[in-house]
Amino acid sequence: MHACDRRRALLQCGATLALGAGGRLARAGRQPRVVFLNPGEQQERNSGPLWPLMARSMQDAAQGLGIELEVLYGERDPKLLQRNAAALAARARQPDYIVLVNEQLAGEGLLERFAPLPARLVLVHADLTAEQRARTGNERGRIGNWIGTFLQDNERAAHRVVAELLRSVEPEPPRVLAIAGDPLTPVSLERTRGLQSCLDKGRRGELLALVNSDWSRGGGEARARELLARHPEANVIWAANDSMALGALEAARQLGRRPRVGGMGGWTEALQSIAGGGMTATAEGYLLIGGLALLRIHEHFHGRDFVDEGGPRLMFDYLNVVTRERFGEARRVVYGGAQPLNWRAASRVYNPAVGPRSMRLKELTSS
Repeated sequence: MHACDRRRALLQCGATLALGAGGRLARAGRQPRVVFLNPGEQQERNSGPLWPLMARSMQDAAQGLGIELEVLYGERDPKLLQRNAAALAARARQPDYIVLVNEQLAGEGLLERFAPLPARLVLVHADLTAEQRARTGNERGRIGNWIGTFLQDNERAAHRVVAELLRSVEPEPPRVLAIAGDPLTPVSLERTRGLQSCLDKGRRGELLALVNSDWSRGGGEARARELLARHPEANVIWAANDSMALGALEAARQLGRRPRVGGMGGWTEALQSIAGGGMTATAEGYLLIGGLALLRIHEHFHGRDFVDEGGPRLMFDYLNVVTRERFGEARRVVYGGAQPLNWRAASRVYNPAVGPRSMRLKELTSS
């Protein structure tokens, strides 16, 4: 047997011994150790706060649930992400779980790299593409330690934001400019499908132009300036994240234009803009996906397998549209501030009688 094959067999044997019935990790009298291989920045830069915010949300959830969490930041540098992955794979003391993201299509390679390890693998936020899944197989298949994928329903959320933008210009016919994100990012493709499905439904509005940008505020501003110069008749701008939407809003202001502008993310600056009459709409709730993954990981570790809730790939429809008229939970969490999210309230380990969970903010802000 080749040395690499022997190592794989030994690691898989160790993983099997660590598992209880049904592939669930035994309690072993301790809490789970989790590493999040974060592809983004530790400190927010021009592309927006998604990755540092997701890490902070996971740290809060880990503290509430009693999880030992380590975050390794890739700083939006694919080479650094791979160095972090290699160093993690070489550790003598492996975590119980590794949380991955298919950012810039890196997920397939990461799953393959970690397949021989005893750690359980969880994919969040960005799914594999159909082509990638054709090669890797699905959860709990060829890569046996890939136990689950947790996603937001980006397509439906984008559909809702675009519908709000179209409604906001009535009775004018909507004339839409769209700024999508990185075309290699599954999340951008999902959100773009939501845009197109909304416009196609009942032929609601005209899509004047659809372009890609780099998720940054500067990129959104530059693309919007170009588009508005070519399409002075536009009255709606949709962007695939709040950073690009805020940049588009700034470009419109500089040009003396007043289109309705919407984004995705629910970041603090976007909410402040909506409250002040700037942006028209966004989708909030993205801060929950990392904590949601840790909640399911914690339950899996303690013998409550999330596969019983609908399978190993779970897509959650919990993203809400926020407008000036409908601030709701976004205002309370972002502006109210002091009340931490109560992850134990939603946990079937700490609260065995908990019923169906939608994972909306209101379920996590109860005492």
